[in-house]
Amino acid sequence: MADIKQLLDQLNSSVRELVSQIHDLDDQIDAKQRERDQVINAPLSKADYLSFVGEDIDRIARPFVEQLRRAVKSQPQDMIRLRRMVDSEDGMRIPWFSAGYFPPIEIAPTAVCWYFGDLIKQRIADALDGQDWPHDAMPVAERLKLTAQLEVEIEELNRQRDALAAQLEESGLKG
Repeated sequence: MADIKQLLDQLNSSVRELVSQIHDLDDQIDAKQRERDQVINAPLSKADYLSFVGEDIDRIARPFVEQLRRAVKSQPQDMIRLRRMVDSEDGMRIPWFSAGYFPPIEIAPTAVCWYFGDLIKQRIADALDGQDWPHDAMPVAERLKLTAQLEVEIEELNRQRDALAAQLEESGLKG
């Protein structure tokens, strides 16, 4: 009977150890997830913020070029007809600023961003000069690298945790 009690004590001890390891892994996973979230959610430097602004201005401008090309392509390309159009009251009827918006608007946001994108970016940068920006902010490139590394670590910790939980479940014992 003492042997059975000793075996049960060892079994319970092993279960407690597995459960403790699972809890430790849960704590490590939580810590890594918090670290990842801090990296992702920390304020950007002005330069990195303006990089996103620039990408957004370029995104807004992008459709204008294709719209303008389609408008030009739909018009005559020969000298005689172009001369007649330019000399007429209606002109070439190419939507240089509206890019074919209907109903027509004075100047489309896509056109503004395409024609004046660099100026807009600079004006936004100038407007943000007076704002407080973190000087020690981690650059976006570093954030992406660190976030990817943390994701790998979290995945590995989850794999270890799942393996221990499966081992506990397969034993038929509960922690």
